[in-house]
Amino acid sequence: MNRRIQRIAVSLCWLVFLACGPLTLSGLPGASTATPVSANGAEVTPSAVNTSPTEAGASIELPTPLPTATDRATPTPDSAWFTGEVRVYPGPLHYSGDLLTVEVALQNSDHISVDDAQVAVDGVRADVTPFVYTSPLRADVLVFRWAWDTTGKTGLHDVVVTLPRSGRTPAQKLVTHVDILPSEDRPRQELGAMRAIRNSACCKI
Repeated sequence: MNRRIQRIAVSLCWLVFLACGPLTLSGLPGASTATPVSANGAEVTPSAVNTSPTEAGASIELPTPLPTATDRATPTPDSAWFTGEVRVYPGPLHYSGDLLTVEVALQNSDHISVDDAQVAVDGVRADVTPFVYTSPLRADVLVFRWAWDTTGKTGLHDVVVTLPRSGRTPAQKLVTHVDILPSEDRPRQELGAMRAIRNSACCKI
C-alpha cells in the first residue's frame, strides 16, 4: 500500500514538473545568476544595459516647410487701361492704298478721355478722334476709324497707340509693326473692292 502511495506521489510531482517547467532555485547547486560585464571586465549594472528598443511605428517629427510667399494684390486703376494687342483692319494682309482702322481692347472704358488717346504711325500722330465700342460678344475696344491712309506707302511701319492715365501714372503705350505690301500684289478678288454697311436686328456690319 505504501509503495502504491509513493508511486502516486511521484506521478503527481512529474505532472507538476511538466506543467510548470523546470524551476531554478538560487540555493541549489547549478543555480547561478550571470552578471553582465563590459569588454574591460568591469561589471555592468542593469540600468546601464539598453533594454528598451525604439518602439515600432514611432512617429518621426519632420521639418516644417517654409511658408510660400504670396503676391500682393494689385490695386485696380481708376482710369482705363489696355488689355490686348493693337489690331489693324482690314487684314490680315495690308496693301498700299488701304484705308486702315486701328483698335485696342481695354478695361474701365467708362473712365477714358477719348480726346487724350492717340495713334501715331512712324512717329506722326493721326488726325482722328477715337471712340469706344462696346459689345456683349467681346471686350470693349478703343477704335481709331480710318486712321491711316496707306496710299504710296510700302514696307514695315511702326504703329503706336497711347492712352494717358489718371494721377501720376505714366501713359500706357502699345506698339505694333505693320507691313504694307505693294498695291500690285493685291489679290484679284480684292481689286475694285468697296466698303458697304449693312444693318441687322442687333448690329451694324
